[in-house]
Amino acid sequence: MKNIYLTGILLFITISSFSQSASSHILRAKKAYSRGNYVEASFESIKALRIKPKKKKPQEILSFSYELAQEYLTESIEDLKSMSTNFTGDITVSQRKRIVKLYEILKKLDKKSYEITKIIKKSKFNISFDRIDVSEEYTEAKRSLIEGKKEAAEMHYVKGLDLMKNNDRESFKKAAKRFKKAEKYIPNYKQCLNLYQEARKNGTTRIAIFAFDNKSGTRNFGAIGESVSDKLSAQLFNNKEAMEFTEIVSRDELGKLIAEHQLNMSSDINQSTVSEYGKLLGVHIIVTGKITQVSSEHQRVIHDNPYTVQKEVIVGTESYVNSKGKTKSRSVYGIASANIYESSKSSKAILSGSFKVLDVKTGRVLSQDQFNETYNWLNKWVSFKGDERAINKRNFSNFDRNELNPPTNFEMGNFLVVKLTDKMSKTITNLLK
Repeated sequence: MKNIYLTGILLFITISSFSQSASSHILRAKKAYSRGNYVEASFESIKALRIKPKKKKPQEILSFSYELAQEYLTESIEDLKSMSTNFTGDITVSQRKRIVKLYEILKKLDKKSYEITKIIKKSKFNISFDRIDVSEEYTEAKRSLIEGKKEAAEMHYVKGLDLMKNNDRESFKKAAKRFKKAEKYIPNYKQCLNLYQEARKNGTTRIAIFAFDNKSGTRNFGAIGESVSDKLSAQLFNNKEAMEFTEIVSRDELGKLIAEHQLNMSSDINQSTVSEYGKLLGVHIIVTGKITQVSSEHQRVIHDNPYTVQKEVIVGTESYVNSKGKTKSRSVYGIASANIYESSKSSKAILSGSFKVLDVKTGRVLSQDQFNETYNWLNKWVSFKGDERAINKRNFSNFDRNELNPPTNFEMGNFLVVKLTDKMSKTITNLLK
């Protein structure tokens, strides 16, 4: 709970610097005090008093919350110090960072409260606080943090070098992550940036994504097999986290390699042939698949039998003499009617097939699945004949305003490809983690 509370304090200090009214600060001070968040209660009270120094409520809250806040911050610092005395890893750096931040909050609280005592000359509440000086402790905390960062950088540096000795792709990948962490702690630490680049290069997985074989017997959707491979490549490429240790062989490069080695690459690549092909192409993973069905249908249904709606509306005015003999004007009502014609048309497309992800080194199928993606489009619209005033348009909020052009096969095919490759990219990304 204390860690959650500390996090809340740090977040509060970050986001509450903008000015508000005194009443809003007082309200927040009350709520914070009732929750036991004395740090926030103190800062909010101080902000209220800077706007309206004579307000009694923030004076009262501050008189109680200040020492409690100071006590809490001091105890939290001591707890973190006891946990971070000896370096045990990344957690030690995090703990020492929090110590530094808490000292900064403590210093800020001391400064702001002192400024308030200069503004408020008299108060029935005790808001004359003893000042605290933690300058030496703060300096020591920053020194300890720097030392912790050095130890963390050295730890990741050494582990990275050890991992590189294994001389395999997965170990290089892990080593690169270690060097990256070391570089984050101490920029330019022992050439970690160069070591990261070297390890990342050797830890990178090269993937070949082949155009899916279109075995559906139709070409009405364009080169949909190529569209799948291109879109999948693009989605993976846009995932920066996954691409850190991934290289996708472009279609042009793949075409040159296939022609050079006179390979017959298709969805028929299997566990017995993948290793040979993979080595020739210089890749670690091959993604291949086939499309067994791609079809569409368009249907239009028009309701020829209209229905009639009626509504009482004002059709004019008339003059009349009231009981006092005065001439007045009043509305004349009549019935407005209209014939309603509801029409609709729909389109549907289906994309079915299968794909598999093969490991070149072992010939093992890392993942394989069937897919059956559908796309549905519906256009419903209303037309009428007669008096528009009879129509309650809210009854037709689920209808389009007018007739729309249906999507083309190419457009529906593109939607299906995006839907499919979004799922496939997540599968491949999980394999690459």
